[in-house]
Amino acid sequence: RFLALKNAVMLLQYRWRATLLAWKERKTFINMKQATIVIQSHIRRWQVQRMMAKQHRAAAIIQAAVRCRIEMKRYSIIKHSVCVLQCYWRATMLCRKEREVYIRKKQAAIIIQANVRRWQVQRMIAQQHKAA
Repeated sequence: RFLALKNAVMLLQYRWRATLLAWKERKTFINMKQATIVIQSHIRRWQVQRMMAKQHRAAAIIQAAVRCRIEMKRYSIIKHSVCVLQCYWRATMLCRKEREVYIRKKQAAIIIQANVRRWQVQRMIAQQHKAA
């Protein structure tokens, strides 16, 4: 009977120690699991931040390209407008210059015609004086 009691006590001690060890192992496991979750959440947060930063850089590059394209188109329109205005202005200036040249030539022709007519009249008068 002593041995049976001793064996029963030993079995109870063995099971109690096993239960304590299981609780300790469970607590260690839970702590490890929580630490793993914390590490994973930090890594995932870091990955998401990295991905977001990459997307922001990509968006900035795309926006810069779009703005560049818009400005280039705007510049092209303005440049074309300036070229058209320059063409009209140069044509206007050339027209003015040609008109001045024409007026000078016309005045010179009028003077020459007047001198020729005067010379013809003087010749005709001289011939009439000679004839008379």
